[in-house]
Amino acid sequence: MPRDTRKVRPLRSRRWAPRRRRSSPAVFVGALTRLWLRPCGPAWNPSYRPLRPIRPTSPAPYSHTFGDCETASQAACVVDGDIFWLEGVKVRIADIDTPELSPSRCDREKELGLKAKARLRELLSAGPFTLVQGSRDEDRYGRKLRIVRTEGGTSIGATLIQEGLARL
Repeated sequence: MPRDTRKVRPLRSRRWAPRRRRSSPAVFVGALTRLWLRPCGPAWNPSYRPLRPIRPTSPAPYSHTFGDCETASQAACVVDGDIFWLEGVKVRIADIDTPELSPSRCDREKELGLKAKARLRELLSAGPFTLVQGSRDEDRYGRKLRIVRTEGGTSIGATLIQEGLARL
């Protein structure tokens, strides 16, 4: 039998090598078409969406009677001095930090935390307020970060800071 004298390329292990993904020309053309139509706006492209979500200029005011989360339902209750539940959504006041209650480091911190919690409950229950989105939508724990403003336009966070119950 004749022996094959061609050189055989040794097999290399591609186990750790990154794999190249090949895209079809249709995907490339589709991406270029979307990029070309995007700046034209809704007149040329019915599925046009602006790059940034548009924020409402006047958010709807909320008005609830807030309770304590240990005794009330989570529809409208206050967790601590800067966190509350509103209509099933956990909200953290974005522009302040208050003393912690759950793992408080000393008795003084727990006392200030309870005062901040009671005052926040009073301020939220006092009348209509609006939630304004800050620089980020959520924190690392999944809570919505919002600036809470009263009907007069004052920030509830600023009120707590002025009263010495919170810090920036």
